[in-house]
Amino acid sequence: MAYDFDLIVIGAGSGGVRASRISAGHGARVAVIEESRLGGTCVIRGCVPKKLLMYGSAFSADAADAAGAAEDHGNLAGKLRGRALLLNGHRQFFRVR
Repeated sequence: MAYDFDLIVIGAGSGGVRASRISAGHGARVAVIEESRLGGTCVIRGCVPKKLLMYGSAFSADAADAAGAAEDHGNLAGKLRGRALLLNGHRQFFRVR
């Protein structure tokens, strides 16, 4: 069996996907070899999920801090806490997985 590729990329992390797309955009025939899902460790289970959880966990405190800078919208920080905020964070996490 013969294969005819201009570029073979091992690993579909951020760098591998980028290299593949740029090369293919210039007309190269590209093959990507990946054991699991596209995105790599950082996107799937590392940096990005951690950042989403960290940003989400600080959101209600940020809303409480900002309450004095704008007109009163009632108990905004209280409305953002709890189960709804947690579920929204989970939805966002599983959307980018």
